[in-house]
Amino acid sequence: MIVMEETIFDLETRVAGLKKEVESYKSKADEAEKECSGARLSWSEGDRELNALKERVAVLEAEKAEQATQQASTRQGEQSLRKELDASHRALEKLQADNMQLQEAKSSLEASLADCKGLDEEN
Repeated sequence: MIVMEETIFDLETRVAGLKKEVESYKSKADEAEKECSGARLSWSEGDRELNALKERVAVLEAEKAEQATQQASTRQGEQSLRKELDASHRALEKLQADNMQLQEAKSSLEASLADCKGLDEEN
């Protein structure tokens, strides 16, 4: 009977130890669950932040595309204005050359007129 009592005592001791071990594992499992829950929250927050950043990138890319379009349009406008300015300069130079020819012709005509008047006065 003493042997049986010792065996029962040993078994009870082992059961108590196992119960403590189970409680320890339950505690660790609860802590792990809390960490997982926190990680899930962090993951969700990270997803929200990532989506917000993706939206911001899309907006910035759209703005960049619009700006590139405006710059291209501005460049085309500048090229057009340069062409018009160059054409205006060429037209001005031609007018100045024509004006000089007209001045020369006027001077020649005035000289011829003076010669004619001089001849009329002699006659």
